[in-house]
Amino acid sequence: SAAVDPAHQRLSAFTSTQRRSPASEVEHQESLVELALALEQLPAQYRDVIVLRHLDGLAFDEVADRLKRSPGATRMLWLRAIEQLRQAMEKHA
Repeated sequence: SAAVDPAHQRLSAFTSTQRRSPASEVEHQESLVELALALEQLPAQYRDVIVLRHLDGLAFDEVADRLKRSPGATRMLWLRAIEQLRQAMEKHA
């Protein structure tokens, strides 16, 4: 859904390893703090699916295996988690 895209793009940007200028590095660190604060507000299963998918970079099948869910259920959990994360980050913005 369109609402998921900005949160997904921000997560992708957080996990990117490209080099940044000092100013954008500071912004990146501030964004990471925002992300961490928002993640802390999520239920554990939402936090887990986001961390496994984005920070650990696992495929949905691997995430599903770790969470002992079907890939379809994992994808639905992830979509709900991203939406919750987006809302949590908007509160901090």
